[in-house]
Amino acid sequence: MTLSSLLLTFSTLILGDGPLLIPCAETLLRHKHTIQAIVSTNDVIQDWAQEQKIPWVARQDELLSAVDGRPVDYLFSIANLSLVPARLLALARLGAINFHDGPLPRYAGLHATTWAILNQETSHGVTWHEMKETVDAGAILKQSVFALARDPGLEALAIEREGRVIAGERKDRLF
Repeated sequence: MTLSSLLLTFSTLILGDGPLLIPCAETLLRHKHTIQAIVSTNDVIQDWAQEQKIPWVARQDELLSAVDGRPVDYLFSIANLSLVPARLLALARLGAINFHDGPLPRYAGLHATTWAILNQETSHGVTWHEMKETVDAGAILKQSVFALARDPGLEALAIEREGRVIAGERKDRLF
């Protein structure tokens, strides 16, 4: 391992239950980053983590013991609907980052996509932002706004697709 590779790789924890978590985690692994553990109640994600030999737990309160309280460089919250307590945010030496399925600050909170559809928005967005103790209040790192399809079923697909693009499925990097 060279000094430059040490400086360009990092360790992380990932929390979440949605389908975007696995492609984001795969991007991290392709770039030789280390995933110390995953917190998810999703069986598909748990099975994937086990196949990758990544420790996983189903509940956030199990995470500290799973990583022996050791800090990591980053914590990623991806399609995670649970509040992350300060003691877990503190594990991330360089920062905690959240994927939000709406354009912040306009659509902060839960069900951003549903509210945009109900409000008959013609555009929507996704946001990667720093996590603070206050929900959806951290600095925006990357945001993408895009036109919504007029078919409500396609809108959810467009939001997931845009999240994957920003997460690196097409760019082969996060953000």
